Amino acid sequence: MAKGAVSDTGQVTLTLTGGATVVWGQSADNELKAQVLAVLLGQEAQTYDVSSRTVPPPPDTPNSNTPAMAAGPIALSTSSEE
Repeated sequence: MAKGAVSDTGQVTLTLTGGATVVWGQSADNELKAQVLAVLLGQEAQTYDVSSRTVPPPPDTPNSNTPAMAAGPIALSTSSEE
């Protein structure tokens, strides 16, 4: 991890050394989020969102059929804003 930030509302965002962003959310379900993130890091993406374990990604989200995505607690963003 390169750096981390916490918003006024307690939302945690991490920036990894490779430049990817992890949207952690509030400090709840940390063990589950860590387990999901460990799986997600095996897939290249610019954003890993483990902030909500109860909101599945939209059906047209890229890679929505991966095991981690099927569990529902994450979203991936692989598009770059160049």
